[in-house]
Amino acid sequence: MQLTVNGSAIRCLARSIVTTGMAGAPVVFTFDGGWDGVSGRTAVFRCGDVERQMVLDENGGAVIPVEVLHTPGRTLYIGVYGTAQSGATWPAPTPFCDCGAVQLGAAVTEEAAGLTPTLAQQVLLAAEHAQAIAQSVRDDADSGAFDGADGADGRDGADGADGEDGADGHGLVIMGLYATLTELEAAHPAAAVGDAYAVGTTAVNVIYVWDGSSWVNLGSLAGPQGPIGPQGPNVINAGTATTFSGVLEGSANRVTTRAVATSLLSDSSALITSGAVYNALSSAKPKVGTIALSGTWSGSGPYTKTVTVTGATVTANSKVDLQPAATALNNLISAGVTALWVENNSGTLTAYALGAAPSAGGTVQCTVTEVRT
Repeated sequence: MQLTVNGSAIRCLARSIVTTGMAGAPVVFTFDGGWDGVSGRTAVFRCGDVERQMVLDENGGAVIPVEVLHTPGRTLYIGVYGTAQSGATWPAPTPFCDCGAVQLGAAVTEEAAGLTPTLAQQVLLAAEHAQAIAQSVRDDADSGAFDGADGADGRDGADGADGEDGADGHGLVIMGLYATLTELEAAHPAAAVGDAYAVGTTAVNVIYVWDGSSWVNLGSLAGPQGPIGPQGPNVINAGTATTFSGVLEGSANRVTTRAVATSLLSDSSALITSGAVYNALSSAKPKVGTIALSGTWSGSGPYTKTVTVTGATVTANSKVDLQPAATALNNLISAGVTALWVENNSGTLTAYALGAAPSAGGTVQCTVTEVRT
C-alpha cells in the first residue's frame, strides 16, 4: 500500500487488499519538501476502536499492525505525524485516509502473528539497530575496509628564508691563577657564565669555567707531546779544525769515536773543557735575563714594543722565551692580556701582545738560547 503526503494532505495512491490476520503487510509513505527536517515520522493506524502507531523507517516504510486487522468489514484508516527540529509538531497531523475495508481472511491468531510493539519499544529497537550498524561500521574501519591506497608524494615546498646571523661568540679569557680548586671556590663561590680561571702553577695548570652552577674542569690548554724527531748526523760544525777529546773524540769537524762511560766516571780528563766543541756547547746553553714591559706600546691588536734583555747577550741567532712568574702572569691576565711573545729580527727584539697592551706589566723573566743553522 502506498500513500503520498503533501503538507497536511494525505492520499492513498495504490490501495492493497488487507485481510484479517494479515501479518507484515507493508505500507510506504512519500513526503513532499514541506516535511524536510521533520523527524520522528510516525504512522497512525485505526480500525473501529483499535488504534496502533508505527515509527517509519528511513525510507518512509512500516508494516500494518495486526491488531487493526482483527475485525472484518470495518474500514482501515491511516494518518501520519512528525516532530520538527524546533520541537513543535509540524506539519499538523494529517487527517485519516480511507484505505478500504478489512476483508475476512484465513484465520491467523494474534499470538501467531505477534503483537505490534509499543512506540517506546519501537524506539528502543531502532536505537539498538542503529547501534549495531554503528558498531559494524566501526569494526569495518578498524579492519581497514575503508582504507584507500596511499596517494602520491606531494611536491617539495619552497625553501624558507635565511635566518638572521647570530651574535658573535665570546673568546676564552683566563681571568686569573689559583694554586688549588679550593682557593678558586673560596675566592669565587659564583661567577658569570663563561668566566675562566687557571688552577695550578704557571707551568702546569688546568682551566676551570663557571657553567652557571659550578666550576667545570676543561683540562689543560697545552696540546699533547709531539713525536720524537729523527736522529741527526754525527757531525760537529766548528769554526776551527781543532782536535778534541773526552765525551766525543775526533778531529777537524767530524766525530770519529766516543769515550766509554767508565772514563766519564773515573777520568776527569774525559770531560770537554775547551776547544770548538766546548765553545759551541757553552754558547748553546740557555741564558736567563729579564725584559721590561712597562712603557708605551704601539698598535691596537697585536700591540708591539721594542724591548731589550737585561742580564744576557742577544745575537741575531738568539731565541727569546718569556717565563713570567705567577704574580706577573696574574697581573697580565687581570690587565686583559691574552697572549704575549717576543720575536727576534736580526738582533732587534719586538714584543707582541693580544687582548690589551701590558703597559704596567713590570718586568718578566726570559731565557735566551742560541739557535745554530
